[in-house]
Amino acid sequence: MQHLNSWICYVAYAGGFATGNYAGMLVDEKLVIGRELTRVITQREATKLADALRRDGFGVTTVKATGMQGEVGVVYIVVTRKNQKCAIKTIQQYNPNAFVTIQAIHCVERSPQKNPLSVPTGPGLTELEGRLLKRKIDL
Repeated sequence: MQHLNSWICYVAYAGGFATGNYAGMLVDEKLVIGRELTRVITQREATKLADALRRDGFGVTTVKATGMQGEVGVVYIVVTRKNQKCAIKTIQQYNPNAFVTIQAIHCVERSPQKNPLSVPTGPGLTELEGRLLKRKIDL
C-alpha cells in the first residue's frame, strides 16, 4: 500500500467508486431485466382498475383493507420492468390519486400447476395449511 498520505488518492478512489456506481445504474436502467411488485392503494373501489389491468395482460390480486380514513382497495401487480410504464399509465388513467409503491422482486416462484393452493391435501385444507398444522405453528 502506497500513497496513503496523499489526499489526491482518496479523491481519485471516491471518484472512481461513484463513477462505477453511476455507470452501473445507467446500464441497469437500459437493460430493464427482472420483475417488480406494484402496490396500489385506492380510496375507492378498485374493480375497474383491476379489470383494466387484467385486460392489459397483467396478473392482478385485489384486497379490501381499512386505511386511516376508512375502507380502501389494495391492488397487487407483479410486472416485468419492461412493462412497468404501461401498468403505471393504466393506474393513472383509472385512478390518478392512487398511492403507488414499486418494489424490486429478486425471486419469483411458480408451481407448474395453474392454482397450486386450490388442491386440498387433507380434509379441506390447502397444502400450506396442512404443513402449518403438522408443525403446530401458532398463527
